[in-house]
Amino acid sequence: MSKWTIGLVAFVAIAAIMGQPSEEEKAENKKYGFHCMSQWDGSHPGLVHIVKKNLRDPDSFQHIETRSSPVEDGKNKIRMEYRARNGFGGMNVSYAYGVINNENCKLVEWRFS
Repeated sequence: MSKWTIGLVAFVAIAAIMGQPSEEEKAENKKYGFHCMSQWDGSHPGLVHIVKKNLRDPDSFQHIETRSSPVEDGKNKIRMEYRARNGFGGMNVSYAYGVINNENCKLVEWRFS
């Protein structure tokens, strides 16, 4: 094996190890329900689905941010901030609230503001 090949293999191995979250990070992510959120934008897919289903213009939906409380009684409370088109063509910022099961990630309660 050449020096370049050995160097490349070492680099890939180190990058793989460095990219893995620690057990402490995994536990913290599970505590806040982050394992249930989209890796793409941090939203909860079930809550996004419910919100879009109730919008005048579902295609105008834009996720801004989703926050989560620590797990309590096996559930996390979440708050999603989003932007969507109103009946006059303007964009409004609104909130949707939900409760998710921390084990199976299913949305068990929701409401809109």
